[in-house]
Amino acid sequence: MKKRTGKPSLKAKMRATYLARVGQIPPAARDALSSMVMARLETLDEYASANSVLFYWPLASLGEIDFTSSIRAALKAGKAVCLPRVDWKTGLMTARRVRSFSRDLETDSAHPRFRLCQPVAAAEPVPASRIDLVIVPGVAFDRAGGRLGRGAGYYDRLLFGLPNDRPIRVALAFDEQLSRKVPTEPHDQPVHIILTPSATIRVKPARRKLAPKARSGRNSRQAPSATRARPKR
Repeated sequence: MKKRTGKPSLKAKMRATYLARVGQIPPAARDALSSMVMARLETLDEYASANSVLFYWPLASLGEIDFTSSIRAALKAGKAVCLPRVDWKTGLMTARRVRSFSRDLETDSAHPRFRLCQPVAAAEPVPASRIDLVIVPGVAFDRAGGRLGRGAGYYDRLLFGLPNDRPIRVALAFDEQLSRKVPTEPHDQPVHIILTPSATIRVKPARRKLAPKARSGRNSRQAPSATRARPKR
């Protein structure tokens, strides 16, 4: 039996490295770079032809690309807009239809200081198989489609078992988030397209075979205290 050394894993080390890189981008520069990425998204053929899109709520306070205006534009354009709702006790995430920011969104009580919004409990669930395109969050990506998330595995579970080419998975990232190689495991779900301020990267990732397990009970993702836990995705 392997002894636990308490040393951080390779993935944990990479998360810390790439989060630090993004954290060094000045806020004004992040805003400008976010606008460049949104412009790439909104002119992407796959996005233009998608009738239904699963976005996520960007955490600008953690240095993520802020594409909130693209979500509003998608609603205005008549796309079926979905956002994820997470059950923090079971670790399961579902896509929910959002028709109005004011009516269908609420601030997540588990992460109030990050102003994370998610659909209300009454919002209509939408099976992932009915979504044309998914905007997938991540800390780092590589040109083979590898994605390093925040460690909770929500998107790996959501996308497991779906066809290799549907839904289209698109990552929005700063150039600082591109890695030569992201460590992956068999259950990790890759992305098809990576959009950065300077490039549109198209990849053809292979389907991973193993289903990731949801964590539940006391071992599931815990609600953060004032001094720990950033939202994981």
